[in-house]
Amino acid sequence: MIKRFKRLLANWLLKDVVLEELRVRDLRVGNGTVRVRGSYIDLPGLTSDPALAAGRGWFRSDTGEIKHSPDGSTTKALASKPIARADLEYPTEDVPLSYLAIIDKLQFPVTDGSRAQNYSVTTDSFTDKAIEGEAPVMGGGYAAPWAQFIARFVDKSNFYYLVTWGNASTADFRLCKCSAGSFALISAESIDLTSSYWWRMKLQVSGSTLSGFRQDMTTAKISTTDTDFASGGFGIAEFYGEAYIGALGYLSWLRASATKLQPAISVVEVNLIEDSGLLSPDLLKDVKDNKDLLSVTWGAFDYKSAHATMLITITGDNPYQSGAILKQVEHTKSKNLKALKPPKDYAEAVSQYNSLKADFPEWLAGKDNYAYQVLGHEELEPLAVADFYYGELIDHKTHYDQIKRVPDWELRRTTERWMDRLKRISIVTEERDKHLKKLDSVMKRGW
Repeated sequence: MIKRFKRLLANWLLKDVVLEELRVRDLRVGNGTVRVRGSYIDLPGLTSDPALAAGRGWFRSDTGEIKHSPDGSTTKALASKPIARADLEYPTEDVPLSYLAIIDKLQFPVTDGSRAQNYSVTTDSFTDKAIEGEAPVMGGGYAAPWAQFIARFVDKSNFYYLVTWGNASTADFRLCKCSAGSFALISAESIDLTSSYWWRMKLQVSGSTLSGFRQDMTTAKISTTDTDFASGGFGIAEFYGEAYIGALGYLSWLRASATKLQPAISVVEVNLIEDSGLLSPDLLKDVKDNKDLLSVTWGAFDYKSAHATMLITITGDNPYQSGAILKQVEHTKSKNLKALKPPKDYAEAVSQYNSLKADFPEWLAGKDNYAYQVLGHEELEPLAVADFYYGELIDHKTHYDQIKRVPDWELRRTTERWMDRLKRISIVTEERDKHLKKLDSVMKRGW
């Protein structure tokens, strides 16, 4: 009798009490509560993605997205509305700007009444891309046609550009940036180019490294490291004065990025001067017959306007008279500024960077960016790029708002491409593995 009573009591508790409680009781999940009702489920609002596991789902209250991880390594957002045409994937490598114009992915954001000009820039923002095409050397004033290749165009006051500038003395191929409306020269090749002569050129960005190519599209003529802009539009700006060359933009191509750099011959600190409207390094000059016999090929390392000096890597001597590099180094020493021999290997580059960082605390670019610029080895590029994405998406997030403008599918396939490049590195394998973990954490956390 007692056993039967216990059995009936247990059945009653299980059926009418426990199960009923399970149907109506809220489930505690960490600091949140999942409320299960007959016709709906309330999920706790999260402001960051949780640790990933296959089949796990959650609600992001800050973005209004319901997300899930199908495989434990990637995240996907459930579509809450029809996919707009603007969100569809499209080719972004080895594609002409004319094609992007046809599918409405090219914008014309800037006009200037002071002289005729035409900007053709991608509608979507990108991080790592190259823009390649042909353009004439600027010379003879603004009446003659010329062009700039544009990268990471944020707005008309913030972008990078590559230009051939025939009015300069033996510094005609140059990389510049416009930051908050102020212009700075950040890299230049020691070369004189004939005005109005046409050259094939390419401006390429990978991570925090910008490279300029002229004629040879495999090895950069000039390069620089800069962290002012993390993403933006790519395209071309045409300045055609009295002669219309508006088809230039449509003959240019959007390319993928991969760069071998010229290694540094010397690393020097320089003062700054204003030169033709550009903040430029105060280098020695000896101009004869419109040729500067002391010009050198150089690139800045993460120059910030708040700093009174600029650190540059010199990668090429004067094409007309050798010995210019030595004289520039002596000039630097006479000003009591830094003049360093380039590092021999990765470990020495990291040590040199750590010593310099104390005097340049505003640098966002890290040790791997420095190693890549001074050594030039293409296998160091993925390390520098991994630092860029980890920094902008997880660590300091200085330009997180710019990164968010890049289409999700583009950012994902770009990150996957760099992960694949990292896996193929055969040197500094310990660093390779560390940086693979950085990109893996970026992929898992999402953006």
